[in-house]
Amino acid sequence: MLLRNAKESGVDDLQLMEGSEAMEMEPELRCLKALLSPSTGIIDSHSLMLSLLADAKNLGTTISYNTSVTSGHVGSNGLELHVCESKELQNYHVGSHVNAQLVLLPKLVINSAG
Repeated sequence: MLLRNAKESGVDDLQLMEGSEAMEMEPELRCLKALLSPSTGIIDSHSLMLSLLADAKNLGTTISYNTSVTSGHVGSNGLELHVCESKELQNYHVGSHVNAQLVLLPKLVINSAG
């Protein structure tokens, strides 16, 4: 079933192996048969995100967590974004004014609001 599902998903290089072959590759493994998938893998997504975060910080990136862009415009210095903590908007009413706690002049913006 795994082999069939993989092939239906476009993974066409799976190899059915004897357990002894698999255990030679991975001594902690105990099995009778195994599937080897040379073109796919499993990653530790948390470690990957931490590594990407470290790379971004080393390049001088500003990361603004739990914040909201309240306004912005294109000025003489380029894009200007007015930002405040998201919790400041809890009692926001249409028409009321929100003071920017931070003004960003970014060269590049990646909005990854989830």
